[in-house]
Amino acid sequence: MFAFDIDPAPSSANKWFAGARPWHRVETADHTVVDQSATRTLLIAWPTKNEAWASAALERYHTAGGRCVAYVGELNGGRTGDEAFHAHLGNIVLCLQCEYGVLTSPCICDIQQLWTRQTTVVLPHWPGYNDDLHIYIRLDRPTARRRRCPLRVRRRRS
Repeated sequence: MFAFDIDPAPSSANKWFAGARPWHRVETADHTVVDQSATRTLLIAWPTKNEAWASAALERYHTAGGRCVAYVGELNGGRTGDEAFHAHLGNIVLCLQCEYGVLTSPCICDIQQLWTRQTTVVLPHWPGYNDDLHIYIRLDRPTARRRRCPLRVRRRRS
């Protein structure tokens, strides 16, 4: 098993675990390390909210031929992962910006679903958190969402 983090503990740059003794050896690397790991299961645990690295890791791992993703965190709308990450996993079915005009939500129409969830293992939760282990397998034929322009006004036919 190999573990990577951009700032592994005990790095002072790691705001969550600065100075902490790691349970397992963790090497310093970013999400591009998945390019050489397609024969292994990709584990993404608690990806930071509204940062693109987790989504990029899913894309790169799929492109490299990866078959299985294990994700620990909350589903869409929770505290982990951004909209692109959850769209790649198939956890988002509608683009809120295009369907409902929600401008605080990014357009995800161009983001393909690359993975499909096979099972969820309920984990013990801290109060107010709903982090579970979700297992996904590769979609060999990624699916695209229906494209719609958010600025287009629908007109009724008379």
